[in-house]
Amino acid sequence: MHANVTSLLLEASYLMAVGMFVVFLFLSCLIGAMTLLAWLNKKFPESNTKQLVTPQQGGHSSQEMSTGLIAAITAAVYQHRNK
Repeated sequence: MHANVTSLLLEASYLMAVGMFVVFLFLSCLIGAMTLLAWLNKKFPESNTKQLVTPQQGGHSSQEMSTGLIAAITAAVYQHRNK
């Protein structure tokens, strides 16, 4: 019985060491790939950057909301809370 426990502990430690090595290797490759991508991004920056322009709806500024929209949101919240 004693030899069986010893062999099981030896096998468990071997599996733990192999698992830790695989995780270390994977994380090292991930760090290397991210460093390479950062270097490539600095070396070859995108020359024509497109900016997203959000069209304004109905002539309202983005700061103010229409009273109809506020009423719809209020009604939806009220219905959800009273379920």
